[in-house]
Amino acid sequence: MAHRVAIIGQSNSILHTGFVAHLMHRPEIELGHMGRIGGSPLNLLPFYATPEWLAGHDVCILDIAVADQVFLWADAIDPAAIAQYLGYALQMIHAAGCLPLVLIIPHKSVLPHVAGGGKVPLLHQIYRAVAARYDAMLLDLTDGLDHLGRRSRAALEAAYADPNHLAEATQRDVADRIVALIAEAAATSIERHRVSSAIPNFDRLGLAGLCPQAPAILQLTSLYKARFTVISPGDRLALPTGQFDQLHAVLVNRSRSNAKLVIEGNQTVVKAMGTGNERSQPFVAQLCPVTTPVRDRDGIIALSFAHPNAAVTEASFDPLEDNGGTVEISELLVERGWRVIDFDMPSLPPSLALPAWQPRLLGHS
Repeated sequence: MAHRVAIIGQSNSILHTGFVAHLMHRPEIELGHMGRIGGSPLNLLPFYATPEWLAGHDVCILDIAVADQVFLWADAIDPAAIAQYLGYALQMIHAAGCLPLVLIIPHKSVLPHVAGGGKVPLLHQIYRAVAARYDAMLLDLTDGLDHLGRRSRAALEAAYADPNHLAEATQRDVADRIVALIAEAAATSIERHRVSSAIPNFDRLGLAGLCPQAPAILQLTSLYKARFTVISPGDRLALPTGQFDQLHAVLVNRSRSNAKLVIEGNQTVVKAMGTGNERSQPFVAQLCPVTTPVRDRDGIIALSFAHPNAAVTEASFDPLEDNGGTVEISELLVERGWRVIDFDMPSLPPSLALPAWQPRLLGHS
């Protein structure tokens, strides 16, 4: 019987030569829901990980790391938020009766490092600690690729297609290891204990519903479809969001967004939004973090263009070219209060909690 698998992922899960493409051809795996937005960090997890979305799946794979590292280099995401998003998702996955599998694909530039000598990258320390705390299966490629790089820099180069993405042979190797892990988990008698946990309430707010009078464009690819509200110079959209505790992210069409966006709530943020790198494409979705702790003001949040001379108070993923135009935004991710959930927490054996992995380029499986 095939195991039903959900995936929340970044660009390595989207590639036509990526590990998901190889999982599609495995009879042991039935791919279910896939929440994949390239170039987006771990705020993808509360964006997708709900009980309804996860229901009916045996395993949920979380493809993380590369975008987090890039956003962190740009000071565009908070490490504490990364830990919060991962911990939230792991608990939601358990609550849905599903097993989480955290997949860590490191950015090539952090390798090789001395993995056993206390120089593990900060993000990977966070991932490992949170995965251990919430009993997730953890497939961390860092040590195996680090070992490869210290043995042969040429072999490490061959393991990657580019600094962000693994080569197809390595992706196939990863897919094989995932299939083996899921099979082992299914065959293992795993003890579980009942726990209660207080978790934040995350909510997705569509701009087309909050501000139906604003112009909107239906954007779609094979992976994602949504209505994006167009904000032009001179516009100021006052959105009736209701009260919330924090704005975490905005879903933007980065190929059509390249400006300084003013976000007005209980405080005002001037956010560098978009990029000039992908202007040739009509639609490139990105879930962009908002690191300043912005709340609503009397149930309203307003979005508008900044004055050309306004100083940016919060960086974004790429350097801003600010050549005018518009900004296209589909959804806001906000946090509203807390709730208590009860779920069964597994106690995983070491072979599942932190399994060994070496790329086959070293002659291992």
